[in-house]
Amino acid sequence: MPANMQHTRYITVDLEIRSSLPFHKLVDFFEKADEYAHLHFDKDTNEWSISSSLDPKHSPNACIVYYIEWIKSFPDDVRQEWGHAHQKCMNIGYSVSSSHWGFVENISSDTLAEMAALGLSLAVTLYPIDMQENYIDTEGE
Repeated sequence: MPANMQHTRYITVDLEIRSSLPFHKLVDFFEKADEYAHLHFDKDTNEWSISSSLDPKHSPNACIVYYIEWIKSFPDDVRQEWGHAHQKCMNIGYSVSSSHWGFVENISSDTLAEMAALGLSLAVTLYPIDMQENYIDTEGE
């Protein structure tokens, strides 16, 4: 493999939440757990939202499993705000390379079932390496 070949790699998982109602208790719960969550109101859509980049762990499946347990630990008042959200999504981010022939990542069926039970959807965002100005391939080191 050429030394300058760039690798497709997992970056992080973002938890994205949208609701027509504000969710201050949920944001407080994030902050108490040292998780960043900024509550944003969009005047155009009349929606409240947060997008929080979670601790990526060693794989997206491990990250999602960890945060599923965290979500299950929500106290009743936080769980109530969670229930009002009309979008709850785990969004997996990858840096992708056109020079890397293929890439496979597995999210287990158990994880998907747990996500569905919590009303969580799954999204994947691909960030092309050749469009990232400051990309550094640490995988090959």
